[in-house]
Amino acid sequence: MNLSVSKYRPLTMAASVLAVLFVTGCASKMGPPVAELSSAQSSLSQAESAGARTHAPLELLTAREKLSQAEAAMRSEDFERAKVLAEQAAVDARLAEARARTVRSQRAVTEVQESIETLRGELDRRPK
Repeated sequence: MNLSVSKYRPLTMAASVLAVLFVTGCASKMGPPVAELSSAQSSLSQAESAGARTHAPLELLTAREKLSQAEAAMRSEDFERAKVLAEQAAVDARLAEARARTVRSQRAVTEVQESIETLRGELDRRPK
């Protein structure tokens, strides 16, 4: 029985190698990353709506540049690079959005604190 198993071992190995090569070949022939580009564009729009132009311009610029590079990679049909750049652009845009929201929140907190201080000053001046 050991003879029959060892007899098929080279065939099993060859089939395994062919399967790996087939899967690897299919994975490298990816199509255009349309969803990733759409997601990056959507993230950029959200960042702009959150005030990133004013409060996180550097992060927003980085996201725009990466999206532009992703679009160029798409035109040259370098879909793998386009996908990576689009994903990076989406992350950078989300960072810009978060920074903008943080700056706006911090400003709101500062305004509330200043209002509290004003009210305290008025209370201190009030006759007792």
